[in-house]
Amino acid sequence: MKIFEIGVMKTGTSSLGRAFEILGFEHIGCCQKLNRKFNKTLDYNLLFKVIDEFDAFEDVPWHSCDYKILDKKYLGSKFILLERDDKSWVRSMEYWCSPELNKGWKTWENQFDRNIIDERWVTDRDNLIKEKLEYKNLKYKEIKEYFKNRKDDLLVMNICVGEEWEKLCSFLNKPIPNIPFPKKNVWVKKILISGHTSGIGKYLYENFDGEIIGASRSNGKPITEISKWFDESCDLFINNAYDDSNFTAQSEALEYAYSKWKDNSSKMIISIGSNAPDWDGDNTYNKGKTLLDKVNFDCYMETDGVKCSLVRPGWTDTPRVKDWWDGKKLKVDDILKVVNFIINFDGRIREITLENK
Repeated sequence: MKIFEIGVMKTGTSSLGRAFEILGFEHIGCCQKLNRKFNKTLDYNLLFKVIDEFDAFEDVPWHSCDYKILDKKYLGSKFILLERDDKSWVRSMEYWCSPELNKGWKTWENQFDRNIIDERWVTDRDNLIKEKLEYKNLKYKEIKEYFKNRKDDLLVMNICVGEEWEKLCSFLNKPIPNIPFPKKNVWVKKILISGHTSGIGKYLYENFDGEIIGASRSNGKPITEISKWFDESCDLFINNAYDDSNFTAQSEALEYAYSKWKDNSSKMIISIGSNAPDWDGDNTYNKGKTLLDKVNFDCYMETDGVKCSLVRPGWTDTPRVKDWWDGKKLKVDDILKVVNFIINFDGRIREITLENK
């Protein structure tokens, strides 16, 4: 049995590819060289030679060739169509392909990455968006029509809104793995995470895709010295580090990042706070997180530029909490899910508080 993802880019294809691997399938994703050769010749034998060696496929050239030819060649195959709402899909495409949001793209070493940049995002944006949406929606309509009497052969799922193992494993007749569904960030290319060597920060650092930069005392980048290491070329700053010896440091880090990105609507800051301020407690941790609540509120209210959001979890299963609380705890993956929700939400979120059941 072969499994083909046949939708379009920026719909969660990388997440699906990693899920294939976790489920034990021999998987192959984006093949740039093969895609270029195929586009020049339209010789399907080039694809067939590779398909014969693997089980599961996503990205180009697999979702850009004719799925009907694959269906006839590989009888009994399964097909997956990844959906995503038009607004967030267009936003993600623009972040990925606009020269205005990818400064220095002409110097990129990878030709494939350079080729996806389209000047029309700047010169003819409205018509380009119209064309892309027409292409996407027509393709999806045709695919659903083609498989309308073969419901067992086509899975339509939306990873971006949280459809995960249950739907995928049911379709592929596989047991649900005892690990979180892989979360491959949809639009953010470059992420800066403070406090990346333990707890929530470590989990986020290990489970995001793309270019991830960690900043911690262990690599000479303490939160108290953010002005020395803050990378303005990043798309997202996850303000996670908390300094026990300086309870104002995390709030000062937010203020610094905000000052650099204040008027840039393509940037995002997500601070990891706590619901501790909701409870009594006259200690420096509560003071620090209370101050973070206030600073995030001020940053959120002051600009239509950079998006500032605050995640306020309750007790979470991390080494820091291990000796403090033996009751029910949030899973660290719960924090990841909320962060991903904020990233992909088509709007602005001031804060989210979450607690265990």
